[in-house]
Amino acid sequence: MLAGLWAGCAAMLMACGGGGADSALPLEQTPTTRTGSTAIDINLDLATDYSRSQMLADMVKAARTFNKLYQAGGPLANVDSDGWPTEDFSLILFNGIDRLGGVYKASFTGRADVAANGVPLTGVNYTQASNTSSFDLVISDADSTVVLDFANTGNGVRNLKIMRPGHTTDEIWNRAFLALLQPFGTLRSKDTTVTDDSQIATWSQRRRPTDAQWTTLLAKDTVTREPGIPWEAVIHLSNITSKDAWVSIPHQADDDYVRNLASLLHTTLRPGLKVYVEYSNEVWNGIYQQHDWNLAAAVAEAGAGDPDLTWNAQNINGYWAARRVARRLIQIGNIFKEVMGEGAFGTRFRPVYATFIANPTLTADAMDMVRARYGPPRNYFHAVAVAPYQLVPNTGDAAALLASLRSFNAATEYFYAEFAAHARTYELPIIAYEGGPDMTGDFDPATEQARYAAVEAANNDPAMEEISYQFLKQWFDAGFGGFAWYKITSPYSESWGLTDRVNRTDTPKMRAVRRIMQERG
Repeated sequence: MLAGLWAGCAAMLMACGGGGADSALPLEQTPTTRTGSTAIDINLDLATDYSRSQMLADMVKAARTFNKLYQAGGPLANVDSDGWPTEDFSLILFNGIDRLGGVYKASFTGRADVAANGVPLTGVNYTQASNTSSFDLVISDADSTVVLDFANTGNGVRNLKIMRPGHTTDEIWNRAFLALLQPFGTLRSKDTTVTDDSQIATWSQRRRPTDAQWTTLLAKDTVTREPGIPWEAVIHLSNITSKDAWVSIPHQADDDYVRNLASLLHTTLRPGLKVYVEYSNEVWNGIYQQHDWNLAAAVAEAGAGDPDLTWNAQNINGYWAARRVARRLIQIGNIFKEVMGEGAFGTRFRPVYATFIANPTLTADAMDMVRARYGPPRNYFHAVAVAPYQLVPNTGDAAALLASLRSFNAATEYFYAEFAAHARTYELPIIAYEGGPDMTGDFDPATEQARYAAVEAANNDPAMEEISYQFLKQWFDAGFGGFAWYKITSPYSESWGLTDRVNRTDTPKMRAVRRIMQERG
């Protein structure tokens, strides 16, 4: 299966071009039909040096930040307006992940004495006429951490690229990552674009394709632009894989930000592809700053007599907050209509109201507000989205974890029936923006290692295939729509990933997902 997917990706790469990271990303003009499952969508991972997705072809883009020389992981180096270091520096290329062996081609503008932590550098060359340097980095599968030191640079370097084996400098995406995505439908990028706790309000603060790094580890309080993959690259990924995009708009983003994003999607997302539009991520969830920000705004607006938030006698903070999310999504959708046209609603862009699955009455109130103040919710929203997780305790025993997951599935049928009864009042389809097993358990440091080991053993246990298959089957049997699994990759000591390596496609969870795809499309 993987070989076929690889060939398809290679063909797309040749047809579409990789797109240079130091210039505007290319717009693929050829109309295309969406590919992949209509049932199973996928949440993308963070763009970090330790991500198991290893999504980018240029390792520098997702490497750790540029640090002071010989202080890798420590104080940040001085950088220019594009994020390139203006002094000597050290860089953690990757950390805590192995099996990345091969010859990596490095190049940059400028000159430096480069050293690595025991990793051979060969073919070191400097061309004075063009002021460019190059070298090969020979990494073995056993290397799990690579740190590079750039000394005697003068005023730093620019345009540093370290390309994965076999990749050219104009490629954006790791080909193995593209292959891994092929079976799935819509690509949700809330982690990739660092939606949670975003401090961004204006379009000028956004990450640009020309920025030195796209890592999601760029500190939000030390950079003037948001960390994470730029929107141009998110769109490029959908274009090159022929998959719909799911964008999560930062909670503080102003109308101009929304309008610019809508315009970018309108002009560069391939014809035939759709974009699902979500207001932030889990604004109902108290662990995120977007929850606190929205709640404070809702309380202030309700206190001032806002007619939408105070439309009935349920004058409770949580209701005000949920209504405010619904209204902001309506406002966002109206901006998209202005940009894309009235007829684009549902066909080109699809606003999604994401909410808490365990509190359907709160969602019903928000839908009632929309109905009373604006009209039928279906005129403004494509779907209501929830996050069905298998939340189970973790005592550090893998067999107990698997048994708890089975018990969870046994109780799910009743819960789904109850939830579906509530959901019918929304008059909208129900889809899953996230979901999957949550085996995290408590956060007691004393049991951490045992819990991690149990999760890893459970993820690798063949029984996980049937457990995951039944969990997904129950969702679709209840009459609900597309399911965006959270997430494509993670270490298997965590609950989430379908796989723990970008080139490992035969895992119990992946087998379960493929069975659902075969049955449901």
